[in-house]
Amino acid sequence: MKRRTFLYNASVGTLGLSFFSGWTSRIGRSQFSASLEDFLKAIGATPQSWLESDPTLEEVCADASKAWKKTGYEAYSNIFFLCAPQQKAIFFLCLPHPELGMLDISALVFQKDAGNEKWQTIAALSGFQLEALVRAAAVLKAEHAPDRLTGLLLPPPSVPNPAPGRFFTQFGEVGVQANLGKNKVMAIKAAVYENNQVLWSSAYASEYLQSL
Repeated sequence: MKRRTFLYNASVGTLGLSFFSGWTSRIGRSQFSASLEDFLKAIGATPQSWLESDPTLEEVCADASKAWKKTGYEAYSNIFFLCAPQQKAIFFLCLPHPELGMLDISALVFQKDAGNEKWQTIAALSGFQLEALVRAAAVLKAEHAPDRLTGLLLPPPSVPNPAPGRFFTQFGEVGVQANLGKNKVMAIKAAVYENNQVLWSSAYASEYLQSL
C-alpha cells in the first residue's frame, strides 16, 4: 500500500492545471507529446492514476512491461488512459538516454475480458504506429464520435494481425509501413480501413523521432 501511495503522490503532484500535464511534464511539452494529447482527447480517453486504477490492471501492466524494462524502457508516467468506455486502457513506455534524451515512446494496450472482470494485454504499439494514429485521428474525429474512433483505431483482443504492418480493429484495419530511405528519412505509408474501404490514408516522411 505504501508503494501505491508513493506512486500516486508522485503522479498527482505533477498534474497541475492541464488535463494531461501529469505525464507530459516528464520531458516537457514536446511536439509528439502534444500530438498524443490531441489523440487521447479525440478517442475520449481519461487519465487515471496508478493508485486509482483496478489492481488487476496494475498487475497485468507490470507483467507486460517486464520484457520492455529489460531493454531500458520505463514508464512514461504512472497514469493509465481509459477509453471505450473504460473497457480499454493505454499505458505509455519510453526509452530515455542520459545524453541523447528520449529515444522512443511506445504504448501498451489493455482490454477487459468478455466477462468484464479481468484485464488482458492485447497489443503493443510502436512510436511510428502512434504517429500514424495521431494523424488519422486528427482527420477522422470530425466525422466519428470518440467511442467509434477508438473502434476504428485500436486493436481488439485475441485477433491475429492480418499481415505484417497491419492490425485489425473493432471496425476494420489499420496499416502502417515504414521504410528507411537512402537519405536516412523514414518514409511512412498508413491507412485506416472499414469494410475494406479506405477511410483515411497518407504517405509522409516521419517526423516522430525528431519530435520527441
